[in-house]
Amino acid sequence: MKLTKQTPDKNWYPDNFDWYLKWAATVAILTSVVFRNAGPEWRAFDLSIGTIGTILWLWVSIMWNDRALIILNASMTLLLGTAFIREFL
Repeated sequence: MKLTKQTPDKNWYPDNFDWYLKWAATVAILTSVVFRNAGPEWRAFDLSIGTIGTILWLWVSIMWNDRALIILNASMTLLLGTAFIREFL
């Protein structure tokens, strides 16, 4: 049985879609950190925008098939998501 490396199918998104996605994710995470620095009264924005940013970076890392980024962003998404749920739901 021959094992083949599978890569994401690039037919469903434009060539530079990952470039726009990674910059949107980066802006979201930086915005999240700004809210974190603004104080605890902005925690809802920090957690929600941070979760969105890490989900977007997780998507990019899956597109790039980068295991280190997948592990990092999956962990961050889980941690930020559970903090948001614990805090506000």
